[in-house]
Amino acid sequence: MKDGKDHQATAPTTISQLVTGLAHRRGPESCTVRSLNAYAYAWQQPCSTVSAFQRSCASSTFSKTTSHHKDVAFWISDMAKLSAAEYDALSPEQQKTHDQAEAQREREEQAALPFSWKQNLQDVSLIIPVPPGTRSRDLNVEIKKAALKVGLKGKEPILDGELCKEIKVEESTWTLDDNKEINLHLEKINQMTWWENVLKHHPKIDTTKITPENSKLSDLDGETRAMVEKMMFDNQQKQMGKPTSDEQKKLEMLEKFKAAHPEMDFSNAKIG
Repeated sequence: MKDGKDHQATAPTTISQLVTGLAHRRGPESCTVRSLNAYAYAWQQPCSTVSAFQRSCASSTFSKTTSHHKDVAFWISDMAKLSAAEYDALSPEQQKTHDQAEAQREREEQAALPFSWKQNLQDVSLIIPVPPGTRSRDLNVEIKKAALKVGLKGKEPILDGELCKEIKVEESTWTLDDNKEINLHLEKINQMTWWENVLKHHPKIDTTKITPENSKLSDLDGETRAMVEKMMFDNQQKQMGKPTSDEQKKLEMLEKFKAAHPEMDFSNAKIG
C-alpha cells in the first residue's frame, strides 16, 4: 500500500558513510571497500564529503594512474538506488519523476564512458575512439572469456576489467577503422540475457527497460521466441525482486485454492 511519502534512497555524503554502506552491501573484506578505505585514509579525509573526494580524484595525477577514481561515482550512484520495495512504495507521480531522473542519470553516465556500445541477444558491439593515425600495431587488445583490455601500447588502458558476462572468445573480433576507432564485437555465451554494462566496474543500464522490440526476436521461430521472451521476462522480474512467470502461476493457484477453502489457515503457506 502506497502511503504517499517521499521514499528515496539516501546517497552517502561522506567517505565514511560510503565505505560503511559498501561494507554492508558487499562485505567488509571486498576489494572495492578496502581500496576506498585505504585511498580515503591516504588522503587523510575519511570524513570529508563525497563530492570533495570526487573532485580530488578528478584533479589528482596520482588518481589517474589507479583504478580507484573509476569506481567512486559508480558506487555512490549504486548506493543511492531504490530497492524494488522502495520503488513500489512510491506514488505513480513519484515513480514517473524517479524514472525520468534515472533515465537522465543513465544517459549522462553512458555518455561519459570512453566508448559507445549497443547489444542484442547474441552479441555486444563497441566503438572505441583512438587518436587519428593510429595503426593496428600501436594497439594492445586482449579479449578473454571473462575479461577485456584495450588501449594504446605504453599508455593507460582505455578499457581494462572483468566483463559483465562471459563471451565466446573464438567468435569475438576487433578491427581498426579509418585509423581512428576500434570496432569490437563480443559474442555472448548466454544469449538470453541483457548486459547491464560492458565491464563490471562501469555504470549499469536498466535492463528492465529493454523490450523485445529492441532485439531481433522477429528473426526467431515462434517456439524459440516464446522461450526467449519468457527468459527475458523472468530475468527482469528477478532484477526487480518480483516473482517470475512460474512463481506467478503458483501464486495464482494458491489464491484460487484459498478462495475455494476459506475455512483453512494459509498464514504459513510457502511458495517454492
